[in-house]
Amino acid sequence: MHGRLSGSLAGVVLALLTPATSAQELLKIRPGDGAPQDYFGCSVALDGAVALIGAPGVDQGVAGIGAAYVFDAYSGQQRHRWTPADGDIGHAFGTSVAIEGGLALIGAPNDDQVAQMCGSVYVYDVVSGSQVRKLLPNDGAYGDGFGGSVSIDGGIALIGAMGDDDLGQGAGSAYLVEVGSGQQLHKLLAADGSMLHHFGGSVSISAGLAMVGAHGNDSNGTLSGAVYVFDVATGQQLHKLTPSDAAPHDWFGWDVSLDGRLALAGSHRDDDDGNESGSAYLFDALAGLELTKLTAGDAAAGDNFGTGVLLSEGLAFVGSVDAGINGVDSGAAYVFDAATGSELQKLVPADGEDEDFFAYHHSLGADGGRVLVGSMWDGDNGWHAGSAYVFTVLPPGRAFCLGEPGSGVPCPCNNDNDGSVPGSGCANGASLAGARLSGSGTRSLNGDDLVLTTTGLPPEHMCTVFQADAALNGGLGQPFGDGLRCAGGGVIRLQILLSNAGGVSRTTVSLATDGGASPGELKRYQTWYEDHTGAQPCGAGVHDFNLSNGYEVSWLP
Repeated sequence: MHGRLSGSLAGVVLALLTPATSAQELLKIRPGDGAPQDYFGCSVALDGAVALIGAPGVDQGVAGIGAAYVFDAYSGQQRHRWTPADGDIGHAFGTSVAIEGGLALIGAPNDDQVAQMCGSVYVYDVVSGSQVRKLLPNDGAYGDGFGGSVSIDGGIALIGAMGDDDLGQGAGSAYLVEVGSGQQLHKLLAADGSMLHHFGGSVSISAGLAMVGAHGNDSNGTLSGAVYVFDVATGQQLHKLTPSDAAPHDWFGWDVSLDGRLALAGSHRDDDDGNESGSAYLFDALAGLELTKLTAGDAAAGDNFGTGVLLSEGLAFVGSVDAGINGVDSGAAYVFDAATGSELQKLVPADGEDEDFFAYHHSLGADGGRVLVGSMWDGDNGWHAGSAYVFTVLPPGRAFCLGEPGSGVPCPCNNDNDGSVPGSGCANGASLAGARLSGSGTRSLNGDDLVLTTTGLPPEHMCTVFQADAALNGGLGQPFGDGLRCAGGGVIRLQILLSNAGGVSRTTVSLATDGGASPGELKRYQTWYEDHTGAQPCGAGVHDFNLSNGYEVSWLP
């Protein structure tokens, strides 16, 4: 395993490497009018069944005007093809894309409406296909590259402009814009911004936080890179993130992703496993703490692991554009458990070839257990015409009954967890993040390889993993001890365990056999555990026990 703990929150630890998802290639998407050097798949976004794919090299009367396409991610049917009515030569419309709530955002960083190569972002209605508005910077200038990166959350867009020169040539900036009105809310600049830092080369926004990459930052040497975290409401900088082992020419922050307070940043020129083998880092963005360093289990020099990154539904996806799985520079995408840092799967296209550039910058999207990956140099429609692939990546089960603020039923002693490890139970005396129960392996009774891992437990404490038939209180749980009882009815105590010094336990029994499940049955699981730390949320000696989240598995033959 190559996930390495290089910082810590209580309860955030690494589990042993076990394949925990079932990945399958479902579709390959190519436009009917694909042509050489379209770079289709340069940028992608996924929202339910809507796949949004950029092709900035498309020629339509003029060279490099660019295009964006909407496909049905389930059927592969093309829904829309957009080129801007006011587009022109080299505008590169489709360089970046984002989607939320039926609105598609498409960056054109070389648009010259405000000034030459100042840039813009277009907003389209996904259902009707009509253009809603065009976003422009209030203070745009030559070469800003506004729209080179874009992200949206809660109707607010975060737009990168890495060529902005307010703090020096190529220092960069980013803008927060209300998409519904087009109103610019804040312009973001790094507190220590300087020439050629390229702040804004990558951006991500989630849950009131804005994250901006600056791969040219030189705090730890030339091109070592940095990532900045801002408060969306105020525009104030909260943290500057750099890796604990930062080094010159790592390009940390080349791509970034934010999901709640969990942050992922690529460092594709890191050389832990050879020159430019690459890495990625997980941070708690709100606290400014480094959690885990990720590298590929089969890492090699020149793979450039970390060129693309994405967080979605508890999983971390990392692109390795030059991995030679299907030939030189064919590319691969790796899937990790975002809470533990365990490598789960590797995604490669069945027909991958040399120089496909699979999983590059901005080329990862995920939603609802499906993953969209761009392959912008694919040659099916000509040299560098491009394509995209849809995979299913599903864990064996689903977390429910969470001890998170606003999740339904409050934890008994106002001990909702701090949200730093999504999918966890109520906070305990050792971990404000709570204990998290997750599954690895498959849900196959015949395969019999399902393992349940609990992290965030009080170290060296007894715990019991049990199975039940029902989700209590509609799946929201009921107060019990210092936590929430999530599962009940037909209870089977599967295994009594002792958590290790890192607060982790793993089942070793046959869950399929000992649980007596049948094909098609939905079973619920939970971990009950002792808490004698002296810092129990409800007080020492009151209950002295707590519970993880619930985890449900629909068993297959």
